[in-house]
Amino acid sequence: MQKTIPDRSDRSHQVVDVAKIIFDATILKYMSLFSSITHVQPKDCISDEHGVMFIVPTGEIARAIGGGGANIRRIESLIKKR
Repeated sequence: MQKTIPDRSDRSHQVVDVAKIIFDATILKYMSLFSSITHVQPKDCISDEHGVMFIVPTGEIARAIGGGGANIRRIESLIKKR
């Protein structure tokens, strides 16, 4: 996907590639569950056969993990993945 953006230095335009992010229903469910348990809105979620990884905003990791890893253990038990 390409998007034309103005180049303010010489008033012309340049074309840049813009990545397209697509979330399927399962990923959206994981992100919603993560948010409801941790009260942290994930920026991204990556899932494969090995497990699930959530990308969280800077400074929110401790809140996302929870005391003693409680939030992580709860999410693991609900989605049956690590």
